[in-house]
Amino acid sequence: MANAYQYEPKRKLQPVHKKITQRVPGGITKGEKLLLVIFVAVTALLAALIIANYAEMHAVDREVTSLEQSVYQQQEANESLQLQVSELSAPDRIVDYATNELGMSLNNENVEVVQHD
Repeated sequence: MANAYQYEPKRKLQPVHKKITQRVPGGITKGEKLLLVIFVAVTALLAALIIANYAEMHAVDREVTSLEQSVYQQQEANESLQLQVSELSAPDRIVDYATNELGMSLNNENVEVVQHD
């Protein structure tokens, strides 16, 4: 019976080799392709949004410039008209026009001075 329990040396366990997928140089996995497609799509979308925003800003800037030019021209026209009003409403001109053009005469007894604010 002593032989029945012979000493057997313990076997060393062999490490379990997991299947390692070797990557072929230059190969792209499906996951990487998906990530690349998503990245390109997001980048293209952002670029399109930036360009659209820039185009809109440029259009608004042109409109503002056009409106500023219109305002400037209107201010010049208003100043010119104000100058004409001042010239035409001068008392000497009115008296001269009334005397020469309309044949009126000035009677100081009938003149009343009216002030306006």
